[in-house]
Formats: sequence, structure tokens, C-alpha cells
Amino acid sequence: MNIISLADFKKIPSLPILDDDVLVVRTNNIAYIPKPNYPVRIKYFVFVYCTSGSARFSIDTKMYNIKQGEFLLTASDCVMEFFEINQFEGSFMVVSQKYMTSLTSQCVSIWKSLASISQEAIHSVSAEEAVLICGYVDKLAKYCLDESIKYRKEIVCHQILSFLHEICGFQSVVNIETKPLFVNRSQEIYAEFMKLVIHNFKKEHSVNFYASQMGLTPKYLSVSVKSASDKTPSECIQKFLIQEAMVLLKNTDMSLKQIVAELNFPTATFFCRYFKQYTGFSPNEYRLKSM
Repeated sequence: MNIISLADFKKIPSLPILDDDVLVVRTNNIAYIPKPNYPVRIKYFVFVYCTSGSARFSIDTKMYNIKQGEFLLTASDCVMEFFEINQFEGSFMVVSQKYMTSLTSQCVSIWKSLASISQEAIHSVSAEEAVLICGYVDKLAKYCLDESIKYRKEIVCHQILSFLHEICGFQSVVNIETKPLFVNRSQEIYAEFMKLVIHNFKKEHSVNFYASQMGLTPKYLSVSVKSASDKTPSECIQKFLIQEAMVLLKNTDMSLKQIVAELNFPTATFFCRYFKQYTGFSPNEYRLKSM
């Protein structure tokens, strides 16, 4: 089960929701939205626009800050954790993976653009673009709320698709203008290493495995990753493992034995020691801890 789902949002009165697929939240609803301060796997496409204040959070262990005039775009199945929220106000849209897949299948070209934008997560917009974003949010909220509107579902579908094209359109201009002219070898290696970690960390904990996959020596991989991120490869892998363990402990009813197997630890004793060294809590204490 997921700690945050559209079914949970339905318990909040007056939120604009279309079936179990689309949620649109405007500034005046934001105070009612749950903001867990432990890692949560988000099984949805998420768009957030900040109108004031700021927030500090991580996505798949990478830290981000969002402030006024910026928007966040995440792909489905990422892990988020909030660390600091300072008078944050804004709007956001949550779309189920099933709905998004159906939507983008109507226009395949948009998918690559969205994937490219979501890799950077945070993006700035101009005042004119901000007006455009808020206009779409208001319209979508109206159509999601009012069940009496004829062709309501069709309108929402085409409004979201139009909105995504607008976002990709003005971000493609920004990306062309701000694309770095030079990326050094260490940064390239770090980016490739992190992609491998995201897909393999549950089963492969050894730096040697990643070095072998990349055709590098473990020492060269370590020096390159440290140069690009100020972290060792082992620290990067560890962060993903601990984060996933937190997600499983808080958001599922999996037993300790099942979690140990899922994350490919040799024994439950080793996992408990590993987890406590990083968090200060045993797995059971963390699961029962009120956050």
C-alpha cells in the first residue's frame, strides 16, 4: 500500500478529483494536504507550482529546493521526503500512471519531452508562463469538481494534454538557452553510475558490480563519483538502500524477513545493524515511531 493515494485525498472535502485518476489542488486547499516527514513512494505523475514560500525535499535521495516562481515535475514511482516547508503556497496536479499512459499514447512525442524535463525536477517560469499555469489549474479544478458539465472527462483529458504541451514548449526554449557547453568526464560517469544504482541497488550493493558494468576500475569510479558529488559510490548506494527500507517499513506491512529479502541483505541481524547505524533506530523502532 502507499501512504499517499488519491483515495486518501478523497477524505478531504471540496478537493477537485476526477475518479481515481486526477487531483488538482489550488492554493486555498494546500493546508489540508498531508506532508509526511519520512520517505514516501509516489505512484503518480506530480506537477507542483510554488506561488510563495519555499520547501526543501529529496527525490530519489537527491536534494532540491523549490521557491516562488518555480515548478516541480516528477515521474511516477519516485521516492520523496520533505525536510523543511517555509510558508509554502502553490498549486499542484497529481495524475495516475494509468491515466498518464493513456493520455500520452494519444501523442507519443510528448513523452520524451516530459521525461527530459522531469530529470531536472525544478524549473523556473516567467510571469507570463505563471499566469498560464494558474489558468490551467483553475480550469482543471472547475471541471474536476463540477459533475454536471457535459463531456467533463473529455475536457479534462484534453486540458491536461494541452497543459503538458505548453509546459514542454516553454521549457524546451529554456533548455536550449541554458544547456551547459561542457560536462566533464567525472560528471558523465556519476550520471551513468546513478542510473545504474536506481535500477540495481536492491540486488547489487557492491561498488565492484557498478564499476564492472561501466567498464571501469572500482578506484577510478570512486574518484570520479567523489569528484562529481562529494560522496563515495558506497554512500550513494547506502542512501538508496536506507531510503527504500524506510519506505517499506512505513508504507507497507511487509515483515522484517520480507524486507531483508527484498533488499538482498545476507541476514536480518546484518540489516538491523546497518539500518540503526544510519538512522539511530532499529527497523522496528522506526516503524513504530510517531513522525
